[in-house]
Amino acid sequence: MRTAILVSVVAGALALSACGGSQEEQFTMSDGEAIRRLDGDFVKAFNAKDLAKILTMYTDNSVLMPPNAPALKGREPLKPFYNEMFGRGAVDLKMEPGDVGGHGPLGFQNGTYTLVTGDTRDRGKFLLVMRKMAGNWKFEHSIWSSDLPPTVPPK
Repeated sequence: MRTAILVSVVAGALALSACGGSQEEQFTMSDGEAIRRLDGDFVKAFNAKDLAKILTMYTDNSVLMPPNAPALKGREPLKPFYNEMFGRGAVDLKMEPGDVGGHGPLGFQNGTYTLVTGDTRDRGKFLLVMRKMAGNWKFEHSIWSSDLPPTVPPK
């Protein structure tokens, strides 16, 4: 009888520890490397003006916060935004990653960028928040700002 009680108690303790001890997904070095690859893939797609590829890099509920403009929510508003940038002659994007980190399925990265649009060479900084979805990292929140002073239109 004593053995049966002991076995029941041990089995119950193991069952409870299995329920309460669920493993949380960890952010690993390979996640950091994947985020850096995502940046490289984005730069290649942007410089190739491959809008279809760019859109696959964003979550369905992404928020893009460009400088001097309202936030764009979701993928659909990204189409005219990027088409307008390409129409203004945006080329030669370069991104220099800085810190990369995360926790579980969320990652972040900051860094600097340069971009040529028409006859203007812009430079600034960016912050990206990414989410790991089905094993792939995607942009969820993106913001950047120029280091250059604002241009004042001629009067």
